[in-house]
Amino acid sequence: MTSVLIECEEEVFVNTDLPENVYGDTIDYNLPLGAHTFTIGWIIKSLRENDKTFIKLHGNRGISNTGK
Repeated sequence: MTSVLIECEEEVFVNTDLPENVYGDTIDYNLPLGAHTFTIGWIIKSLRENDKTFIKLHGNRGISNTGK
């Protein structure tokens, strides 16, 4: 498990629950989602573990671009 320090204007958060890159993802898990305190890694991990539709449609395929 990797620890990541995320700095926001008001608080500092440490994300220690990033997903392991076993699917060949080529994105930066540490990027925050907009002005939120959670990261791309957090949302990907959550989708892969909890969202049955995401699991069925995307399974274990790697993610290479999240768009900007």
